[in-house]
Amino acid sequence: MQKKPKYLAKATNIISKMGSLKFRPLLLAHIDKFIESDNGQDSWDEYSIYKVLVFTWLAQEEVKLFELGKDASRNDLLKACLVIAVITHNRGERVITEDLIQKLIRAYPEISNLEFMEIGGRSLLNKNCEGSFRFCHYSIQEFLLAYGIEKDLLPYTKYPIRGTNLMISFLLNCKDEVDFSKVNFESLSFKNMKFDNLNLEKISFEGCNLRGCSFKNCNLQSCNFTNSNLENVNISNANLQGANLHGASLKGAIIRGAKFYNTKFNNNTILPDGSPYNRVSMQQL
Repeated sequence: MQKKPKYLAKATNIISKMGSLKFRPLLLAHIDKFIESDNGQDSWDEYSIYKVLVFTWLAQEEVKLFELGKDASRNDLLKACLVIAVITHNRGERVITEDLIQKLIRAYPEISNLEFMEIGGRSLLNKNCEGSFRFCHYSIQEFLLAYGIEKDLLPYTKYPIRGTNLMISFLLNCKDEVDFSKVNFESLSFKNMKFDNLNLEKISFEGCNLRGCSFKNCNLQSCNFTNSNLENVNISNANLQGANLHGASLKGAIIRGAKFYNTKFNNNTILPDGSPYNRVSMQQL
């Protein structure tokens, strides 16, 4: 009985870290995994929450397969899940058919273990009546893609991979340094996100809504911000050498200490004071 308040406090803390309410039912269905985890109470964020969720599930499946006499490690199961995540993401679909699974087994034998995994119930991987596989929630797929990018484990992939808001949110919480050049950011919306202190050199943010984002101390050399919304961004001490700001709106941006050497502007670029770009007004900022 004495443990209940401690467990309740831990559960409340974990749930509070989920930024979106739509992911909380998934979290609540697996809350026991987090209560039993030895992850420090103050160290939770969305990335660490999903990491515990996925790897606890893989460890459980590893034990079940061992009991069935199958020699499959959790790393084998992870690779199978990464293949499914990449294929469904690249195809813009939520499911992968049984026929395609059979074809992929030739290149990735680990996928054959899916046949023996527990599917349904609280499993993170489901199978429909037609034999097609899908993750129980699209956020599981997004986490797997982010983890694969972080650890350079994605199979069957040509970079840059099409980015999504949730995938990039996961990547921003990674503990390891991430090569963001592997992700296509174009036309996404990242309002109020923090990218501080990152190396984002040569990334294309063309057409992105970056309103209110923070890029303090970032390396933004040769980035493409064509037609991007950069209103109210903080690019203090960022290096924008050679960046393309054609058609970008910097209205209200904080640019203190930012470096603009050889940065490209045009008449459609809006400066922090709300005026259109001209060489004289830029020098006065």
